[in-house]
Amino acid sequence: MKDEKMEAAREVAQFIVRTDLARIPVQVIERGKRCILDALGCGLYGQEFEATKIVSQLAREWGGLPEASILGARVKVPSAMAALTNGIAIHVTEYDDSSVLFRGHPASVVLPPVLALCELEMKSGRDLLLAYILGLEAGGKLGKTMGWSHYEAGWHGTGTIGTIASAAASAKVLGLDEEKTAHALAIAASEASGIRENFGTMVKSFHAGQASSAGILAALLAKKGYQGSLTAFEGQSGFGRVFSGESEMRRWTNELGEPYALMDVGFKRYPSCATIHPSLDALEDLRKAHPFSWEEVEEVRCLLPPFVLSVLIYPEPHTGLEAQFSLQYCISSFLVHGRLDLSHFEKEAVSDPKVRKLMPRVSMAPSKDLESLMKAENLLAPTDIEVKLKKQTLSKRILEAKGGPSSPLQMEEVKEKFRTCAGRVLCSEKVEKVIDLVSSLESLQQVRTLTETLNP
Repeated sequence: MKDEKMEAAREVAQFIVRTDLARIPVQVIERGKRCILDALGCGLYGQEFEATKIVSQLAREWGGLPEASILGARVKVPSAMAALTNGIAIHVTEYDDSSVLFRGHPASVVLPPVLALCELEMKSGRDLLLAYILGLEAGGKLGKTMGWSHYEAGWHGTGTIGTIASAAASAKVLGLDEEKTAHALAIAASEASGIRENFGTMVKSFHAGQASSAGILAALLAKKGYQGSLTAFEGQSGFGRVFSGESEMRRWTNELGEPYALMDVGFKRYPSCATIHPSLDALEDLRKAHPFSWEEVEEVRCLLPPFVLSVLIYPEPHTGLEAQFSLQYCISSFLVHGRLDLSHFEKEAVSDPKVRKLMPRVSMAPSKDLESLMKAENLLAPTDIEVKLKKQTLSKRILEAKGGPSSPLQMEEVKEKFRTCAGRVLCSEKVEKVIDLVSSLESLQQVRTLTETLNP
């Protein structure tokens, strides 16, 4: 029976400390391995981005204890700096997983701290898996409690909720007791940050890196006896009220592990903002049923929940990062090329004259009906799309993109995606070895074997 007087931080800490891998359903563990492999692929691909290169260079310049690896870089830096760099690398690709409950991108904030600390502490694959699942659980259920108002206010859940998730996962790897884990969460509550105004810039990925790094710092401080307020979440000036006006934090603790938030994670089939994916899926389906060329398109009109319009803010993008948040660009590129992949977000591709010619014909408008549906069914971006051709008009509604929680990518599909991303950095032999190591993570004696294989 739950103690109604127990502080939320202490109750979440109790769940984290007392849960072992044997208590977690097999399907959750298997989904976790898919998430980890998917994120590692994104992190390796992310080494190509300027945002990652800048932070990686800074980490090298600062130096410090060689505790943990930067993905694909053959260099070790202090664990918090490794987490900062790897969090940015995973998220800057805009190809990493997402979660409606989390109000953001869980893998980019939970895997980097867990990977860094498991390497530092010489932990096993079981330790990594367990900490990953529990960190995502703490963050996912907190995000559900905070609700859409948190995101609509302008906060980016990857940075805010992600900091709490990172601290929870870090505390588990370090083996903190209930008291110190609760204080790690309280410390993280004051570290949380990240505003959506920075979408389409390098700073969006910094939200993930900062959350990853901050979680490690919170856990390490708590380990040494640093303390915060254990009412940091439900208090009068606590996390809930400050970030979303939410005063009842009991909902955060009531559903822990029932079911696991990891099952809400969706995988991306395209390297762009996930709110665009339903539109792309609709176009894919319409083209299969009624083949047409991009030259036939007179207009593409998308109806979306109003909040989506505040995210897709680049009607005429000039960079790959901006293009990730441009419905006009993504739809036009998809129609012109018949696909939307990594190559279409490189600088030259964004200026493609055919794509630019089609972009003014793509528009989006808010729909209150879709917003109601989104909130009632816990969907990310249900979309109505209408394609006006020269001789006919086609339309389709997509509630959830392929790869979403109701139809997630299977392990073989994640493996293929990993091969595409990781193959840009690693040789084929190492790519396959990483796949094997993650697929059998429970039997991996030391995570260091994995981090060493992730180097070219």
